[in-house]
Amino acid sequence: MNDSGPTSEDQLMSVFSELVGLPIDQLDRVRQGRNSSVFKMTCKGTEYVGKVYPPKPANGRDRLTTEFSAFKFLWEQGVTSIPEPLQADSQNGVAIYEYIPGDRPAPD
Repeated sequence: MNDSGPTSEDQLMSVFSELVGLPIDQLDRVRQGRNSSVFKMTCKGTEYVGKVYPPKPANGRDRLTTEFSAFKFLWEQGVTSIPEPLQADSQNGVAIYEYIPGDRPAPD
C-alpha cells in the first residue's frame, strides 16, 4: 500500500489503530509537508504522533526506515530528548511515535 499509502481518513485511522493496538478516539492533522504528513491522535486518553511518509522516490531513499531506525538507535543509546519510536509499518508507509507536548520552534 506504500505506493499510495492510506488514501482516506478511515483507512488512516484503521492503520494507525492497528499499530497502536487501540481504537483512535481523535485524529488531527498537525502538518502536511513535502516529506510526510503528521497527525496527532488520541487513544483512550494517551496521545501519539502518526506520520505518513511518501513512497520511495526514484533514488530509492526510504524516509520511513531512515528516520525510524535513527530514532530507534538514538533511544537505544539513551537519547530520550526525542520522541520514542513505537511502531513502523513499511507496507503502508506509516510510523507511530511518542507525543511530546510543546510549542513548535520558531524559524530563525
